[in-house]
Amino acid sequence: LFPDTYRLREAMEPHDVVRRMVANAQRRMEVVFEENAAGLAELERTLGWGRHQALVLASIVEREAVHADERPVIAGVFLNRLRDESFVPHRLDADPTVSYGCLAAPGVAPSCASFSGRISRAMTHDAANPYNTYRREGLPPGPIANPGLDSLRAVLAPASHRYLFFVATGGGRHTFSETIDEHNTAVLRAR
Repeated sequence: LFPDTYRLREAMEPHDVVRRMVANAQRRMEVVFEENAAGLAELERTLGWGRHQALVLASIVEREAVHADERPVIAGVFLNRLRDESFVPHRLDADPTVSYGCLAAPGVAPSCASFSGRISRAMTHDAANPYNTYRREGLPPGPIANPGLDSLRAVLAPASHRYLFFVATGGGRHTFSETIDEHNTAVLRAR
């Protein structure tokens, strides 16, 4: 379902609304995939990914990034984690995936029973949540949001850097780090 502005008739059936949103998504995203064919080919070559996986990661970028200039950097962090052979296990450690799992599969993960919008340490440690990227390697089973075109572009054309970590620092901004020591320092500063 593509996030956009739609003119809908009051009497429209829900399946017609969904069909229209899906058709819009396919049309608009097709242009981005065509414009970034080399990026999609690189994801296929390095990770064995196709369009679906690119959309799943774009959905995570959509939920993590507030500022447009950070989208390609955040996408690059996640791709570095998945591609870097020394970064083991290959987990994304993305808070929004944990939240989504608590909402999408209530009752599946015991730690989500008291979920009220904020994740806890117990939730990040609960492997029963199928979307918990703190406990499961790679991508979650499906998208966690409707990614916009900018998030999809960020995944297909990520920033080139060596960052493996980031932490929110306020105002929708993040501090990016290459090493766990730098990251831990940034976390302490952010707190």
